[in-house]
Amino acid sequence: MKQTIHTLSMTCLLAFLSSGPCLAAGDPFTGWPVDCRPSDVSRKIANQFLSTSPDRYSPTNGYRSKVAYGGGKHIQYSVVSLWVNALECARILGEEELEKKLIAAFDPYYGEKAEKLSKYKHVDYTIVGSVPLEIALLTGDQKARELGLFYADRQWEEPKPDEHAFGTYEKRLEWWKQGYTDQTRPWIDDAYMISLLQTQAYRVTGDRKYINRAAKELALYLDQLQLENGLFHHAPFAPFVWGRGDGWVAAAMPLVLKYLPTDNEYHARILAGYRKMMKALLERQREDGMWAQLVGDPGAWAESSCTAMFAHAFAEGVRYGWLDPSTYGPAFRKAFLALAARTDEWGNVAGVCVGTNAKNSRQWYLDRDRIVGDAHGQAALLWLCRSILEKAKGRTVQGAGATVAEAGIREARPEDDLKRNAPVLLNRKARGFNGIWYYNQKSNDEYVYKYSGGLGTYCAGHIPMAVYSKAADKTFFTFGGTDERNSTLLQSVSYFDHKTKRLARPTIVFDKRTTDAHDNAVINLDDKGYIYLFSASHGRSRPSAIARSEKPYDISSFKVIWEGNFSYPQPFWIPGHGFLFPHAWYVAGRSNCFMTSDPDGLKWTDRTRLVYFHDGHYQRAWQFGNKVGIAFDQHPAGKGLNWRTDIFYMESDDFGKTWKNVKGEVLTLPIDKRDNPALVLPYAEKQRNVYIKGVKFDSKGRPIILSTISKGYRSGPENGPREWKLAKWTGEAWREIDTGIRSDSNYDFAVLYIDSDTDWRILGASEKGPQPFNPGGEIAAWISHDAGETWKMEKQLTSGSERNQNYPRQPLNVQPDFYAFWADGHGRQPSISRLYFCDKALRVFQMPLEFEGDFADPEAVSGKVAK
Repeated sequence: MKQTIHTLSMTCLLAFLSSGPCLAAGDPFTGWPVDCRPSDVSRKIANQFLSTSPDRYSPTNGYRSKVAYGGGKHIQYSVVSLWVNALECARILGEEELEKKLIAAFDPYYGEKAEKLSKYKHVDYTIVGSVPLEIALLTGDQKARELGLFYADRQWEEPKPDEHAFGTYEKRLEWWKQGYTDQTRPWIDDAYMISLLQTQAYRVTGDRKYINRAAKELALYLDQLQLENGLFHHAPFAPFVWGRGDGWVAAAMPLVLKYLPTDNEYHARILAGYRKMMKALLERQREDGMWAQLVGDPGAWAESSCTAMFAHAFAEGVRYGWLDPSTYGPAFRKAFLALAARTDEWGNVAGVCVGTNAKNSRQWYLDRDRIVGDAHGQAALLWLCRSILEKAKGRTVQGAGATVAEAGIREARPEDDLKRNAPVLLNRKARGFNGIWYYNQKSNDEYVYKYSGGLGTYCAGHIPMAVYSKAADKTFFTFGGTDERNSTLLQSVSYFDHKTKRLARPTIVFDKRTTDAHDNAVINLDDKGYIYLFSASHGRSRPSAIARSEKPYDISSFKVIWEGNFSYPQPFWIPGHGFLFPHAWYVAGRSNCFMTSDPDGLKWTDRTRLVYFHDGHYQRAWQFGNKVGIAFDQHPAGKGLNWRTDIFYMESDDFGKTWKNVKGEVLTLPIDKRDNPALVLPYAEKQRNVYIKGVKFDSKGRPIILSTISKGYRSGPENGPREWKLAKWTGEAWREIDTGIRSDSNYDFAVLYIDSDTDWRILGASEKGPQPFNPGGEIAAWISHDAGETWKMEKQLTSGSERNQNYPRQPLNVQPDFYAFWADGHGRQPSISRLYFCDKALRVFQMPLEFEGDFADPEAVSGKVAK
């Protein structure tokens, strides 16, 4: 049996939900926390839709099937629902430009892509008429109206023997003679497919034949398929209440009811069936706000698409007075917050079951893949957002159309962190050092990805990933491991024993249930020898946690001491005080923040925001004695997060009580504008992207910042040369130094070593690798004997690699025997990933893939690395 996905719910919000001012006022539709507002979630999902093709739906940074939904042949039914609801949300929010783009996305289907609108008489294909009908509602476009009504009317045409359709001609004719569509099967998901198209036609025309059709068909499905307990089996031969299957029916009933005149003969039947189902669902909602893949099955995993569908049905019932708001209001609100915690910065919803046929096997449903960004989940969460936004905006249904009252959305903006369930704590031994392979953002060119590869030691914003303990004489380190199939991220801990020169068999601390290497952990120790693992998250879509070893200097077992959310963690132990913990927190971009712990490392303060202006920042920190310095960039407003520029610097030597610029001038927090005293070098004026690699200090505590400067974010030669530059504080001014080192990717990583005030070294992926212009290459060391003014290559550490080498990491309190470690990985296709380290003499060693016992000798490699 496959392991089930871990629930990413937000259980600590229950106190907020039960006692917040919005519910005290009797309104579950308003008062949302700042990081999970329905308006923001719906915008992200709608913009995510625009990033892909409707007939080949494959979302950015989400699940990519071998043949994306539609496969370039047609527009799949879940994509249709996503599109229709994206248009509705854009109109409710007054997002005119977004609405225009969503409408324009349909233009090719009148002409060059007209064949993608399948004429096959089947509910899954006929539903596409709902999109032009929505466009007709918004714009009055006659062409869109005619196209949509073609599909709606054709659905009730008399069947013909020779047409391309589902089922036998005889069976289709039998359904049609009874007043039903010849596309009737009936399957539970058809309840929504048919209802949406016919309801859309009613809204456009006001002709009651369309809503009457929808009602008659829906009543048939209820009579034939609804169980005594109010729920539905997936199929007669599959006696299981599959979540998404029931979700289609749950969504269909309020969709029809809100437009159906009360004098319709089927109104009472549908309303009774609806209330019966809602009661059953309420009884089976999980404590974390979610519903299970098999509804009510305690052994089934939490599934996002059905949760959104059921919560949407609750919200509609509260909104139109069919359900008790004091009972169902908190329930849909709880579900929305749980789903918001599963939605990442691109609008991808996690934990969605793949497309699933019916089967007479419980295990079949439990073993279905859980994916991210699937259109079923995207569409369903938009339904829920739309319900909430329509109510908050005062939108009510009247006859065949809708009106929008001008009213703002009241939303609370608490700055408190939202606690979430912890990652899965494993505390078991790994087979060996097997690194995670990961990619970000497909580029549709020969380089395939914006960046990719073996990213077990990624990313630049995760600091430190290794730390030397003098008391133990060991360098403890963490890396992103994986299983044999690269199916999940295993946050692992090991150490190098400087006495024996051996590596410890890694302990897998957390299974993050994602392959996103942004979730890699960082590591540090307190002054008692306890090891802390900071389990990161990429944005707000997954939980974060801090775990501490149960014994000092012992990697065998960890326990969770803090749960919440953070990205790009950078914790530093300040003797006598505790941890000073800079990190990023996602709020419409990335804000730079920090927290502190008590001297025991167990109690943590609330988050304090350091910097947030334009669209956010990346930061890179390092420690010098009791001082922590941070270099950061900025994302200019409106240019997107791929545009990063400028260098800023700030530092604190009093455990975060005050933050200053390099001159010692106290900064007012949070820094909220680009022109501020922390500015180091204004690369925005030069139209240059900045990729900060790190910050270090000379013997006087003066900062030196290493960065890569380029013309743009895309892979390839056109954005070169990638120039490796230093920003060096002289004591009087910032000095920009061009090292003369060039590489071929923005994500070629390097670290700076300050051995003395004159002798500096850079170790990084500067040399061309087997996948040129993809991240990494071959590792080389560069040396300067004049405080960074001039540089020459000292040695190329790797050559003849089969896969690009990248992300060398420098341990905190670095020692000669374990000087840097990194991973390899193919830049253009998934691959295995091996881990390596070098000593200060620049000899390279490979970490073993398998251990026979608890310790192993590293394998020395001379120049050429193992294949």
